[in-house]
Amino acid sequence: MLLQYGLGAALMVVFAYMSANYPEHTGLFFTLYFVVFLGVLLLLTGRQARGILRDIEQVSRGEVIYEAPSAEVVKLREKDGREVLFMGGIDKHALIESPKAINRGLERVKPLVEEGG
Repeated sequence: MLLQYGLGAALMVVFAYMSANYPEHTGLFFTLYFVVFLGVLLLLTGRQARGILRDIEQVSRGEVIYEAPSAEVVKLREKDGREVLFMGGIDKHALIESPKAINRGLERVKPLVEEGG
């Protein structure tokens, strides 16, 4: 992001210098400035967009993007609030251990479930 601003500022300075010293070519300089700036912008945002599209594809296939321990899920909810949806958060090992272990796991995430996930 900072790179985009830096390149935009540098291109603007070059455009201003060229327009001030060669006013008869201002239209050409503006067109070149626009094309170069647009190309740089598409190049830089294209890299970011590829990562976002990859994450969207993973979510649509049901793949896990980030796996957190159940204790961390509660901390993340306190930090991020309802901006993030959590799925799971229950220790799978407790499911085969005992009913008491299952209840302990459910008590840990009970506040999240009551808020809607």
